[in-house]
Order: sequence, then C-alpha cells, then structure tokens
Amino acid sequence: MSHSTIRLFEANVYLCEFDARVLTCKPAGDLYAVILDQTVFYPEGGGQPADQGELAGQQVINVREKPEGLVHILSEPLVEGAMVHGAIDWTTRFARMQHHSGEHIVSGLVKQRFGLDNVGFHMGSEVVTMDFNGVLDDTMLEEVERLANQVIYHNVPVEAAYPLESDLANLDYRSKKALEGNIRIVTIPGADMCACCGTHVRHTGEIGIIRLVKAEKYKGGSRVTLLCGLKAWQDARTQALRVQAIASGLSTAADTVVQAVQRLNEELTATKKQNQALKGQVWALETARVVAIKGWVVRFEDDLTADDLRQCCQIFGQKTGRAIILSAKINDSREEVPSEYRYAMFSTNEDLREMAKFFNQHFSGKGGGSATLVQGTIQGTKREIEEFFSELSK
Repeated sequence: MSHSTIRLFEANVYLCEFDARVLTCKPAGDLYAVILDQTVFYPEGGGQPADQGELAGQQVINVREKPEGLVHILSEPLVEGAMVHGAIDWTTRFARMQHHSGEHIVSGLVKQRFGLDNVGFHMGSEVVTMDFNGVLDDTMLEEVERLANQVIYHNVPVEAAYPLESDLANLDYRSKKALEGNIRIVTIPGADMCACCGTHVRHTGEIGIIRLVKAEKYKGGSRVTLLCGLKAWQDARTQALRVQAIASGLSTAADTVVQAVQRLNEELTATKKQNQALKGQVWALETARVVAIKGWVVRFEDDLTADDLRQCCQIFGQKTGRAIILSAKINDSREEVPSEYRYAMFSTNEDLREMAKFFNQHFSGKGGGSATLVQGTIQGTKREIEEFFSELSK
C-alpha cells in the first residue's frame, strides 16, 4: 500500500470536501491520471466502486489504487504543483456506506448461523449482491434479515482499526484471501469482524433498514440481493403499491391477493385445457376436408403455441401419415413475403430426422426432435414452402 496520497476518508469518512496539491498529472490514453497529496475520494476495489464527484471543477471519471498513490482519472489535465479543490457526491457515498456496512452484518450473521462464507461481493448502482458457498433457503434468509435489523435497532458502533500483527493472529476475522502488511479490521459487535478497506457508517442505526430482496442458486451456492436505507424503503414501497394495484384489479383485499392470484391461475389453467380440447375438436373436423400435397399435409395456422403446433400436427398427420404445420411469428397473408415460421413435422411411418435436416438446410432453419415428431423454425415464403413439398415426390 502506498502512502504518497493521504487517505482522508480513513480518518473521517463523513468528510465531503478537501483541498490538495497536484503531485503528478500524466496522460492516460485520451484521459489524464492525477495523483494528489491527499484525497477524500475512495478508489474502486473490494467490490465497491470509486466515489463520484468533482476535482478542480471536473467530474472525476474514476479513482484507482496504484503503487504510486491513488490515481484520479480526469478528462482534462491539471497543473502539477497547483492547489485544487475537490468534493465527493455525498448522497452516493452515504448510500454505499449503508450498503457496505449492511453487507458485513448479513455476511457475518450467515457465517455465525449457518457456517457459510461470503465468496463474492458486488456493489452496483441499484443493488448489492453477495455470493455464499452454500444454499440459503427462504427460512434461513428470513432469520438472517430479522437478526440483521436487530443489529441496526441496537445502533452498535462500527469500529475500524489496524491491529498489531501479534494481536491480529488471535482475531477470528473474515477474509476472502490471504492478506499481508497493515490490515484494517472492521468490527460490528455481535455481528461481524472482517478485513476491509471500504467505507462504513459509524453506527449501525444509520443503515436504517436491511432487506434481503431475493436469493438464487449460483455456482453451487447462493447469490443474495441486498438493499439498505432509502433504497430498501423505496423498494418496499414499490412492492406494496404493486400488490395494492393487483388487489384492486382482482377486487380483493391486499392481504388476500395471493389466494386471489392462485384462484385466477387455476381458472386460467382450466380455461387453457378447455380451449386446447376445443381446438383439437375443430382440427379433427377439418381433417375431412384436408388435401395432401404429394402425401404431405401442409397447413399454415395463425398464432399457435409450441403445444398447439404439436397437437395440430399429430391430428392432421393421422390423415395421410405425414403432416407439417407452420405458424408465422408475424402474420402476413401475402404468399411471396418471407416470414419466420415455427413448425412441427409429424409422421406415422418414417423417420423424419433426415427429412427435417434437409428442410432446415433449405430454409435456413434449425430444430430437432424424435423420429416421429420434429419442431423448429425456418425462414421462407408460403409459396416456397408449398413448392418444396410438391417437389418431394416428383
């Protein structure tokens, strides 16, 4: 770690403005890399983005950790030796402090309660994600969220220190990798102790609220999405308004909206089954009027799902033993206009796989299936497709 730049944010994370001397300013492609004698700008690293703000009237594009100091990336050069004024975007800094401290609380509690390690951390512009080396189910997440918010309510201090090497060896702290040199330990009593160089609030009460928005399987473990503070409140408010809108649309109360949606899904499933049966009956009646092209039933149907295609194709395939049903993604009645078609091909008496391969090659398509049923997509016109099947038996 270089000490050529004094890190003002370590002594006072709430400091927003500062004056500094330009030590160096060097071209960096189309940009300029500026090193100051001191700064309040936190550099990117450890999953946390760099601070945003202005330096000498310019927007700071990025701040990076380099052996020679903290490098501020600007679009215009600064004069070496000059005194400049800088200021960070405090709203963004504070939101990141809330989220980083919240992440420590959650990761520490997950380790305490379930023995899982945080193996990945990313602070995005909207949410924070944490990766754990094991599965966290809804019950476990609910427990962690409840305990994490209790830590907030108790408003315990968030302590940062550089223990002596002799003391460090006796501390049970979290770290994703082996560390050397002067190690900064962030401690949240009752929740976590972790090696970290990031920015944190002074007391947990400043976090406001912790919400574990969702968890999903990721690389054999779990990826958990975290929101804190104002962002957590905004998300909770948005979700509440959505539930109320759904409840209003279903003419039910918000606390019974889940049951109402379940009933609606059951009714929709029953209606879909009934509709599928009716379509099957219609297609069965139409087989009496179907005309095969050289032994092939070739039909173009509007707006069919994959299930519709399969069912329709099997019904018409019984007529002559072979059928192909095609449905355009964008309907156009003009036979000469190329369209993208989904298709299903069925046969009762031959292996269709070579036939389907030839068909796909001819019409720049793709697909696959079994010997008796193949599905896919192709590009072509209605006339070209009909002519293709007419030529098959010549």
